[in-house]
Amino acid sequence: AREYFQTHRDQFNSPDAWRLRRIRIPKDKFQTPEAAAEAAAMVHQKLAGGADFAGLAAALKYDPGFDEKGGLLHVDGKTDLPSGNFPAEERIAKDLKDGGCSQPVELPEAWVLVKREGYRPGKKQAWEDAAEKAVALAYNERLAEKKAEFFERIKKRALLEVLLAEPPDKWLK
Repeated sequence: AREYFQTHRDQFNSPDAWRLRRIRIPKDKFQTPEAAAEAAAMVHQKLAGGADFAGLAAALKYDPGFDEKGGLLHVDGKTDLPSGNFPAEERIAKDLKDGGCSQPVELPEAWVLVKREGYRPGKKQAWEDAAEKAVALAYNERLAEKKAEFFERIKKRALLEVLLAEPPDKWLK
């Protein structure tokens, strides 16, 4: 079990997790890039004035799929996501505290404001905490190996001869 624990460390660690909200202001919705920048600045002013981030994201409706959940970033309905799902937003949020909101950040196609709802750093599990799970997983792996070996032995010894192309009707009932 300890060997299994050492070789499969990824099964015993929990990844870091981000919970982020985003307001995305696409540049192509405005006549000029400057107008988009002004709109982003106005949104930031409203947030600084106490406006609700989720309500504002839902009202703007610039980011379908996320705005209906108040700008909450999710994948298949899951919200506390490991790093790498939204890399640009994570880079913006890494310098924020939980509950903090960023200044407008210019990306190639849009201006983005990010609110960091929460962050949980990854955790490596110690052997003492993972021993029971490691024993069970090691046993399951060994059982699967033995099962595969058994079926291979049976296949080598098996002799199958087909005498009829179609089995009789009484056998199909």
